[in-house]
Formats: sequence, structure tokens, C-alpha cells
Amino acid sequence: MKTEEIWMDARDTDSINNMHYLFAFWLEKLKREERRKKEAPVKDVFVVTDDIELK
Repeated sequence: MKTEEIWMDARDTDSINNMHYLFAFWLEKLKREERRKKEAPVKDVFVVTDDIELK
């Protein structure tokens, strides 16, 4: 796998702002996923087995 270094010029404010935007977007997405996991309880649980005996 090839690794690549990215060098940014401190005077290049557009690329720095883009990196901040991407990081903020990723962080918000991560928070949203965590919130969704907490807010969505499991309502019905069905256990399916192959051990069915007919009487």
C-alpha cells in the first residue's frame, strides 16, 4: 500500500479551510451515528432455532 504525504502551505487558506470542513463533517457524522445507536432500542427479539418438536 502506498502512503502519501500531503504538505500544505500555511498561506493557502483554501486547503486549510477544506481540511477543517472535512474534519468537522466527519466528526458530525460520527456523533450522529452514536446518537442513532443510543436512540434506537431493540423492540422485538426473535430467537430462531432448528430444534422444533411437533407434539
